[in-house]
Amino acid sequence: MKRDSNKKISSSSRIPTSFKALQANFQSLLGAFHSRILPAHSPRYTQYLLFYLTSLDPIFMDATMGKLVEIVANNSESVLVRSQAAAYIGSWCARAKFMDIHYVLEIMDCLGSFINHTVHREALEYTSQQTRSSSSSSHFYNGQYYQRRIPSGAFSSSNLSSRSSSPPSSSSNSSSLSSIQFVDIKRWRFVYEAVQAVMYIFCFRWRDMNLIRGENGLRSVLKPIERIVNERRWNVLKVKTRL
Repeated sequence: MKRDSNKKISSSSRIPTSFKALQANFQSLLGAFHSRILPAHSPRYTQYLLFYLTSLDPIFMDATMGKLVEIVANNSESVLVRSQAAAYIGSWCARAKFMDIHYVLEIMDCLGSFINHTVHREALEYTSQQTRSSSSSSHFYNGQYYQRRIPSGAFSSSNLSSRSSSPPSSSSNSSSLSSIQFVDIKRWRFVYEAVQAVMYIFCFRWRDMNLIRGENGLRSVLKPIERIVNERRWNVLKVKTRL
């Protein structure tokens, strides 16, 4: 019995007993997760040590989620790292039962705000490119350069009558689809991953969300990604299946 007790004491002495020591080890592991695991291709085991540590204390969970959200929104990070970070956010929030649903909803709101901001930023870039390429349809207003989006005479009586009398044909719809300039998938891959993360979390945790917000509030959870889902240039639901 004495030998067994001595073994237990010697083995337990190697484990940091103070919270400060545990926190220091956690910070080291979180840094390694950022620099080593996120850029790696399909790691299988190492990240689960961090998963375990985040379950020990809400402070670790908050630090990890804050770090991942920061990485996703950081333009200086590579597309791969930002995409991986978004995927880990979705996996954590969806499967970690120790994560409070209120906290999960806050993270979803952060992702939704980031997605909307990025879609708006891309739309401004696209409009600027269209402005430079179509200088003939551009004008000056108060000394500032802007692009006309509605051609002159678009709402004349002749145009309105011709549109109402002849519905668009399937050939015109197909030609309009072929003329759409879709976004650069490789450049914005992390945005697609963020949208998938929101949907992934919703599929796993919608029952918990329903208990808090009810049916009407449940619909508002996906409101932040409504714009990008309905935006034909992003084509989220189709493109994501190929990533």
